[in-house]
Amino acid sequence: GTTIIRYLNINGDFLIIGKVLGAAPLGLYKFGYGLANWPVENVVWIFGRVMFPAFAHLQHNIKEMQRLYLRVTETLSIVSFPLLLGLFALADVLIPAVYGNKWIPAVLPLKIIIAFTMVRSIATLGGQILLALGQPGKEFKMNAYQVIPLLAAVFIGSRFGIVGVATGMSLVLSCFAIWFIFITNKALDLPIMSLFKAVMPALVSSGVMYVIVSQFMRLAAQTQLGAPWVLSIGVCLGAAA
Repeated sequence: GTTIIRYLNINGDFLIIGKVLGAAPLGLYKFGYGLANWPVENVVWIFGRVMFPAFAHLQHNIKEMQRLYLRVTETLSIVSFPLLLGLFALADVLIPAVYGNKWIPAVLPLKIIIAFTMVRSIATLGGQILLALGQPGKEFKMNAYQVIPLLAAVFIGSRFGIVGVATGMSLVLSCFAIWFIFITNKALDLPIMSLFKAVMPALVSSGVMYVIVSQFMRLAAQTQLGAPWVLSIGVCLGAAA
């Protein structure tokens, strides 16, 4: 049931954009959506599935499950936050340089969606936790409650193009992702501040990285540096930060 409803949540915006705005805006939106969600779908989801047996093994040892959950969340934030904020900082040069100028309209929706995927990257693990605790109904209900507000936000946002869709979708899904984090922590009898402390190192260091790379991008815009040099230096600066 959760998988079926999640399909509507994931693909509902694509269906509405295709119907209301047409094929070209849909292509631009899907490009931005796919790029923004790449770290989550190729790192976080896979990591979560791999960790499920470990969580299930600890279902009667809540203290140890809490410790493992916080450790894994910390690790995932250290991987996903720099990737997402780095992509945000470099998108204006990265997209035209790597994919071509025709994809420039996808840059702003991409940046908007990144705001949601940062929350999603630490909320996704909750599904595996609830399954391991034998409480799949909570994830099902959360996904079910999400469908109508999400589709309504996407439909209203479509009046303002793919930027409006990205904004509506990100706002609704971010709110539900935060709610899901609270549900997960309650199921684990874990204070929300514990999770906040676990992701704080990645959040702070990634924020510093973003400031440094953004400042470099502003300076680079005033020079004659080519896009390959700008991207190379920007990535190196971000990694060092």
